[in-house]
Amino acid sequence: MFLHSVNLWNLAFYVFMVFMATLGLWDVFFGFEENKCSMSYMFEYPEYQKIELPKKLAKRYPAYELYLYGEGSYAEEHKILPLTGIPVLFLPGNAGSYKQVRSIGSIALRKAEDIDFKYHFDFFSVNFNEELVALYGGSLQKQTKFVHECIKTILKLYKGQEFAPKSVAIIGHSMGGLVARALLTLKNFKQDLINLLITQATPHVAPVMPLDRFITDFYMTVNNYWILNARHINLTTLSVAGGFRDYQVRSGLTFLPKLSHHTSALSVVSSAVPKTWVSTDHLSIVWCKQLQLTTIRAFFDLIDADTKQESDKIYFTFPLANHRKIYTHVYCQSTMLVTVKTSFSQILGQNPKHSRRSEKKSNHHKDSAVHHLRLSASDAEDSLRMHSTVINLLTWIVLLSMPSLIYWLKNLSKLLKTASQFPLPLAVGVIAFGSAHLYRVPCFVFIPLLLHALCNFM
Repeated sequence: MFLHSVNLWNLAFYVFMVFMATLGLWDVFFGFEENKCSMSYMFEYPEYQKIELPKKLAKRYPAYELYLYGEGSYAEEHKILPLTGIPVLFLPGNAGSYKQVRSIGSIALRKAEDIDFKYHFDFFSVNFNEELVALYGGSLQKQTKFVHECIKTILKLYKGQEFAPKSVAIIGHSMGGLVARALLTLKNFKQDLINLLITQATPHVAPVMPLDRFITDFYMTVNNYWILNARHINLTTLSVAGGFRDYQVRSGLTFLPKLSHHTSALSVVSSAVPKTWVSTDHLSIVWCKQLQLTTIRAFFDLIDADTKQESDKIYFTFPLANHRKIYTHVYCQSTMLVTVKTSFSQILGQNPKHSRRSEKKSNHHKDSAVHHLRLSASDAEDSLRMHSTVINLLTWIVLLSMPSLIYWLKNLSKLLKTASQFPLPLAVGVIAFGSAHLYRVPCFVFIPLLLHALCNFM
């Protein structure tokens, strides 16, 4: 009778475990809203015109290329350079294709046709040879340097125009957005070469899978630079997260680090963008019609009517229900103007002693601010290391446990027969640590820790 009751308890336990596992799998693969993004279409055949790069640059980066997107008559007209539009550069992400620019490029072309080409955009795209930079970070620095050269090459295509552009707008998908942010860390890079940066589903905080030191060091360099130089970065930066449907890059990683918010940075989720209101997965964020329409409207609203180029003003545009208005975000107000005003108000009408005291106070505030920024950078670095440590540890455990799990599943029927003869607590122990295991628990813990230490400290 006792054994019969024990078997019933064991059966109930196994049924519960199977139910929980099934529920977890269902939540991962089916527990999200349907894809409500409308498909974006090209009304004419898309063409990608390869831009000829300087010979030295082509030899230095033989695997990378630069393309100009076009359709129909527009593509035919612009086969003869130079160009007359507003340059926008698209950067694909991990294993991404340069052809992903076609959705936003086609919508921008249709918008330009609606206004009789009063303004139009020239969309360029970089071919990174679909490199897996999310798994191996050794190519990120090379990609960053190539993008810098591409920007200079693009601007040369507009020489001789009445209002030749002096900067480009950048749209970066996934790791392409991180490469765009890394441009500012280059020694010879001029910040004025970029007037707007929009990242889509880019993990800014930390890598999704930090499998090597290259990608971890790259993240530390980029985030530390943006933290320590936040006041000097006048680049309008917008980070758009995919939301709940993006199971590859969660929204928490796509938000710009809190401590690196400069005067014109904003992070949003696609479901919170006006006239979009939908969540996107990691790939559909590139072609989601609602989001691309909103992005293009923002691009056209930012055009300076006098120069017919993207304005250098620091603001964001949000299309509203029936009309468009330009709103200045609270973070976009220039802190330099506030500093200058307060300095003049302190100096005027005061004697030299008071001015010296105010100078000492201001110097003290500057020192404390610098100290605070350094602490912020170190905190961000520590959090990145912690994130990398946890992810690496879990990755090694899963990889090393795979042979044991396969062997364990094959012998599960034998384990169930053996475990049914024991009470419930002992049965769980038999199933978890039975003789049918290829490895033991100490191996699960010790070997991953050892390998992780070797990877991080050697």
